[in-house]
Amino acid sequence: MTADINFGAFFDATPSPYLILDTDLTIAYVNAAYLHATRQTRGQLVGRYFFDALPERPGAPGDAQQNMKGSLHRVLDTGEPDTLVLQRYDIPAPDQPGGFEERWWSSIHTPITGPGGTVKWIVQRAEDVTEFVHSRHARQLTEEFTEREKGMAAELYARADELYRL
Repeated sequence: MTADINFGAFFDATPSPYLILDTDLTIAYVNAAYLHATRQTRGQLVGRYFFDALPERPGAPGDAQQNMKGSLHRVLDTGEPDTLVLQRYDIPAPDQPGGFEERWWSSIHTPITGPGGTVKWIVQRAEDVTEFVHSRHARQLTEEFTEREKGMAAELYARADELYRL
């Protein structure tokens, strides 16, 4: 039995930021929460290669773009979900041409397979956890928690923030 679900309406209604990529990593869809989180417009994102639409900040510390590409390619190669627990990936600042804003994300990349079992789409759920990363409590936790525990803490913080906003 197939449920009669309008998935566009589902994604648009959820407060979690979602983006859908094709296998060439071109953005096919973004929901309103993703637009809000990235401070971008639908026209700035949809139809563009992910790393052109959301480029890495020049001189960014670490390997943000490499980590993101690695995660997306693991999904394409394995057909399995992949998670980036805490990843700094700054976003373009819309009010500062050429400027960027520091952002930290907890992202899950989930494959959607086609009829032959190969990956056809990648769904990215990217929670902005910047406020959590900058909190004093987070700095204390960082010294004590494992990577898995840090991810769970970031996820809990994001959910608590959603409930607060609702």
